[in-house]
Amino acid sequence: MNRTFRFLAVFLAFAVLPLAAASPLLAAPGDLIWFFQGIQDVYAIDDIEDVDGDQVPDIVVESFDAGATGDHLSCLSGASPGPAATVLWSTQPPGGLSSSGGYGNECMTVAPDMTGDGREDVLLGTAWGGRTAYLLDGLSGAVHYDFDTYADSPPYPATSGWVYTVEPAGDVDADGSPDFFFACGSDNDGAYCVSPIEGVFLWYQPMGDAVFSCATLDDVNGDGRPDGAFGVGEDADAVWVVAGGGGPTPTVVWTKPMPGSVQTVARIADVSGDGLNDVIAGTWTSTGNVYALDGTDGDVLWTAPIGSYQYIMRVVPIGDADGDGYEDVAVGSWDNRAVVLSGIDGSLVWDTRVGTLNGGDVWAIGRVSDTNGDGIDDVVAGSFDYHVYLFDGATGDSLWWYNTGNRLYFVNGVADVSGNGSPDVVAGTQMLTAGPPGGRAYLLEGGDISTGVAGPSLVCRALAGADGVRLRLEGARDFPFCHVDRIRSGEEGSRAAESFKQELFDALAMGSMTEAEAIAARRLTPGPVWTRLTDRSIPVRAGGAEFVDRTAEPGVSYDYRFALLAAGGEEFYSPTASIRLAGDPRGARPEASLAARPNPVNPRTTIEFVLPSPGKVRIAVFT
Repeated sequence: MNRTFRFLAVFLAFAVLPLAAASPLLAAPGDLIWFFQGIQDVYAIDDIEDVDGDQVPDIVVESFDAGATGDHLSCLSGASPGPAATVLWSTQPPGGLSSSGGYGNECMTVAPDMTGDGREDVLLGTAWGGRTAYLLDGLSGAVHYDFDTYADSPPYPATSGWVYTVEPAGDVDADGSPDFFFACGSDNDGAYCVSPIEGVFLWYQPMGDAVFSCATLDDVNGDGRPDGAFGVGEDADAVWVVAGGGGPTPTVVWTKPMPGSVQTVARIADVSGDGLNDVIAGTWTSTGNVYALDGTDGDVLWTAPIGSYQYIMRVVPIGDADGDGYEDVAVGSWDNRAVVLSGIDGSLVWDTRVGTLNGGDVWAIGRVSDTNGDGIDDVVAGSFDYHVYLFDGATGDSLWWYNTGNRLYFVNGVADVSGNGSPDVVAGTQMLTAGPPGGRAYLLEGGDISTGVAGPSLVCRALAGADGVRLRLEGARDFPFCHVDRIRSGEEGSRAAESFKQELFDALAMGSMTEAEAIAARRLTPGPVWTRLTDRSIPVRAGGAEFVDRTAEPGVSYDYRFALLAAGGEEFYSPTASIRLAGDPRGARPEASLAARPNPVNPRTTIEFVLPSPGKVRIAVFT
């Protein structure tokens, strides 16, 4: 089904969005199960089969950025009582010059058993002063194998590089034990296949510049062994497919020069009709193109532009969303929308706008097994507007969303951790201000939505009154206290974010900035500064609280949120409510406006409002 996007604004007096409570009990879809405080940005999260023997899947998290210290890789109990996760093990594996952590969504993944104990294990690639690829024991975090690019060869002499991507490869050397791929940035600029049980490298292939992404393919060259697809950027933009078997000199199946840096590649089931895997690649081009490439020879099967300078950050196959029998593709980019494309021809299945705060970029996107009973995978997206969104995989309609209070770097679906028979969702956030509550990993209830979505867990209302803006919190089940925060909203912040994006685009076009530098600059764009209106916390009674902002100025748009304080002192956030007092607040009619989110709204949308006194109301909904 094709759906174009449209802009809507709804004139109403408050926002109703689902948000988590602090308790993991009786979790509704979109509720918080638990959170984990990382040491810095959370780049990668994966579920691992039961580590602590309680018959519940557990979660592995990688958290790092420049200057962070301490253990950066942690295994967390899925059955943690919450709100904080229980750590089963954590580690800072030694390697490189400083034992630094990983960078990017592909720096860590859980792998099938590689150590021979019958249990899943963990692959990790590190950056900064680490620059090492690891195989770690899933039960303990102990290092079973490492390749330190500072010290180990090939190439000769050893040449270091950030390890951007690690990927299980299956048994490529036919010795009965599993192997894995990893790939590096400058100055190494190559891809490896290694056999960790034997402790040897199988092959190394230089690729000309930074290798950002890798995907394992079923055999595409007829030698009976898995192969690897690699995305290369900076000054050697291309997709490579290398035969898994062979070595120490690998067999290059094909290379495809691309018109822009390839930040992400993915394996997709056959869409070319030859019965073999094909490759999806996302590029940094002027139109933000996604490509489908024939797995056997690299021929272009289709091209889909996402938008002007909407650089592609992640592509994820999600199963058949449009009912044509082929896998489809979810796309995350510098645009503030989640996109699903047809796997067979690249046509638009649906796209859904999110918020515009910080530009609203949806860098993080992932697949979630069916939650609403239609038999189709759903899509989770993480935005720079601080929210995690779960969308119906077939239509793009919103199923729930959750406010983390920070930009999202990672989202994905995981196995049922909460035990209700439905998949759950993980999310990782940025730590921009070098302190909590950023740099968190969240486990959220995916939920069984097949019988419909219950009422929102949390309601935030902003009502215009003669004495200012009246704020009301409802549904805060287990939070004893709260604060009230405010920022000026409106188009100014969005225009500033878009202007900064354009400056980055221009710098890239002129060659004065690399892709890695552009990503770093976009990540570090300052976010809005919330003003705390309460000097002391407000008690939450029967799940609710009230506050009057008497300092709101007429003609100014504001966003409000309640900062919810858990018993342990951790801070969570309500949805944001937007309002504008028009004219003289003592005499003019109050007016409030709020852009609909998600955008487009669902086919059935309830608009609720409360009048402080009897009077006429006009609600305008427009495209």
